[in-house]
Amino acid sequence: MSGVGTRRYMAPEMILGRGYNQKIDCYSWALVFYEMLSLQKPYDSYNRDVHKILVCENEDRPHPPFDVPLQARQLMQRSWAQDPSGRPSMTAIYSEIQTMVENAERQAMTVHERSLKVIMEMSELFIVDDEFPFNKKDDSFASRKSSAELTVSTVASSDASVICSTASLR
Repeated sequence: MSGVGTRRYMAPEMILGRGYNQKIDCYSWALVFYEMLSLQKPYDSYNRDVHKILVCENEDRPHPPFDVPLQARQLMQRSWAQDPSGRPSMTAIYSEIQTMVENAERQAMTVHERSLKVIMEMSELFIVDDEFPFNKKDDSFASRKSSAELTVSTVASSDASVICSTASLR
């Protein structure tokens, strides 16, 4: 493989003429991943000489955004390691990303399930029947128990991924 390509995505060993290996692709992937997550081109202000000194010799790397999950930041940083032997394989990267996605989906479902449970528990707090009529004043569901009035309102999106629930005691 030649040293032809966009310098900002090229592994230091490639720029320094040390030849091609599969870990070069890992390095390039990490910088594309960084650009996707940060919406910034890595080393955008570096010319050829500055890039060679700072990136290839001084091991300068972009700073991953803080709002990127820790596991993704760590994967990115391992993938652009100066020493190619410290970089994971592309198969390992794929596996880690797949695990991150599965964990995120599981975590999102957990939040969704908890929200539904809270809504179900709150619905048991009020009774709507002839004895306890609706609150016509603000069109909310309400029940009157002694002198307290409990209002429960629930908003759910059509795909049930966003659920907001509020309760107030008047």
